[in-house]
This record gives sequence, structure tokens and C-alpha cells, in this order.
Amino acid sequence: MAYNLDAILASTHARIEKKFQDNLSQQNPTFLKFAEKEGKVLVNGGKELTFPVILDDGNAGSYYGDDPLNVSRPAGLQPLTFSWKQFYSTVVIDGLEEVMNTGPEAAADVLEGRMKQSEVTTGNKFENMLLGDGTGNNSKDWNGLQNLVADDPTTGSIGGLSRVTYAQLRNQVYSTAVTAFNTNQAGRNAMTRLYADCTKGNRSPNYAITTKAIWVLFQLSLTQNERFVMEGADKKLASAGFKSIVFMGDCPVVFSDGSNLLPNHMYMLRVAKPKTDGGIFLCISKERNFSLGKFIEPADQDKRIAKVLTAGQLCTDAPYLNGVITNITG
Repeated sequence: MAYNLDAILASTHARIEKKFQDNLSQQNPTFLKFAEKEGKVLVNGGKELTFPVILDDGNAGSYYGDDPLNVSRPAGLQPLTFSWKQFYSTVVIDGLEEVMNTGPEAAADVLEGRMKQSEVTTGNKFENMLLGDGTGNNSKDWNGLQNLVADDPTTGSIGGLSRVTYAQLRNQVYSTAVTAFNTNQAGRNAMTRLYADCTKGNRSPNYAITTKAIWVLFQLSLTQNERFVMEGADKKLASAGFKSIVFMGDCPVVFSDGSNLLPNHMYMLRVAKPKTDGGIFLCISKERNFSLGKFIEPADQDKRIAKVLTAGQLCTDAPYLNGVITNITG
């Protein structure tokens, strides 16, 4: 007699879902970075995701005695508005697998295998989407680095506001060709200049992602006696097994094999919670935080299907704190 999948889920569903969510954050470095408390916010819902962005100064200045002070309502505060997007994955166990895996131990094994397959698939597909431009799957994809941190930020819009009109909505770009990364430290020069451009006061990039080829060039550019020690929360990258090289003492540089990561590019990001000091962040619905549903049997097929559903968006409230190098060719 085949095992009773419903009975297994009745007693273990909550534990399986929590394990799935925890394991999911370990699938790739970008997922892990945005899953940290600094880069992910759970929201209750609403028609849209809206965050204020400072586009100009308010009222401040020197005065003498009883000079009148400027107490007019300052301009320069506008909302960036992002639409909700959805994401799914499925866990599928067919009838033949049930028959071939009778008994609680065998049942647990096949369920664990299918859950692991879904974890890996979800992590890879989700990261690849976040490396894109938001137009994939007939624009059903979430925002990605290509449209939030654009190669040409002087065109188009972000969050419903024009980047042509508002310079503060433009991310930083280093477009000078780097044809020999290690010659005269050309690559390190590009990285340093972009890092400086993205830094405002004590706000600076805390995560960089690039291709494997460029990451190797960066590794080879380091002198033999340079030491890079990662302090604080980003030790999680090393603990999860992801290779990173720390730049400027607080910005880990990682590589990705994602097919949507543009060749010749390196992105520098400030991952930070919204409405704090600005950055880029992942908004996820509290009700659909990679939530595992019940296993359901279709009326016309011998299999069980559980949906893992997510809703949210990749957002930013300070585009100018992020940047990209666009032309590293060798």
C-alpha cells in the first residue's frame, strides 16, 4: 500500500516549510544577501509598494537674531512606486513514486528529494530573475539589476518617476573601457572610482556581484601580502560556502553563473532596509513568503502537487547609492 502523503504533511508541514525557507536563502550569494535583515522587509500588502525618495534639499541655513526663517513646505520629497509581482515553484510527486516508496522512511526520502530539487530550482530561477531587466516572461518578472541599476541611467524612469528629470534617481556608472584589468591597476581603478561615486557620507556599497571571469581577474590583481577580513553579518557568505573577496574593507565581491548577469559588468550595491538611510532591498509579502501550500491531487492525473508561492518586488529608495561598471573586457 502506498504511503499516506496527507498524514506526513499533517504532522510535518510547518517544519518542512520553515526548512525550505531557511535552505532557500543558502542557494546563492545574492539570495543570501537579500535574505539578511538589512536587505529584506516583510510587508502586509497594499495596492502598491511606495517609498519616499529625497530629490532635493529641505530648509536649512544660517540666520541672525530674529531673522525670519524659511518654514515653507519644502519640495524634493517624492514617492517611488513599484508594482507587486508574483513567483512560484512546485513540488511534484507522481503516483508511481508513491507506489515505489511505500513506508514512512522511503516516503520521507522521496519527499526530501523533491523538496531539495524545488529549493535549488527556486534559488537559481529567482536569482536569475533579479539579475535581469524586469521584462522577462512578458514583463511578469520582478525588477532586476539591469533596470534598477541601468547602463544608461539618464533615460527612462524608475518607480514611476523620470530619471531624465531627476538626477537623484540616476545610479552611478563607470563606462570607460577596462581592456586589461591588471595593467596599471586599471580594474582596481574602475572599482575604486565607482565605489567612491556610490559613497555618500557613511553610506557606501556593501555588496558587489560580477561574472566569474571578472572575479578571477580581481583575484589575480591582489598583491601577495594583501589581507581581506570580513567582519560583521557578511561572514554568512563564507559560512554558506560562497567565495568572496572583500573590497574596501566592507564590500564583499562575489560571482554568479546566472545567465542574466551581463558579461563585462560588475554591480556595486548598497543593500539596506527601506526608509532608513537608503539602498536597494527585497520586499516580500508576509502572507506569501515562499509559502508551501498543501499537496493537492488533480482530478485527471495520478500525482500530488504543492505550490510554493511568493509575492513582492525588488525596490530601491536611493538609486544613486548603487552603480555598475559596464565595460570590463579583459
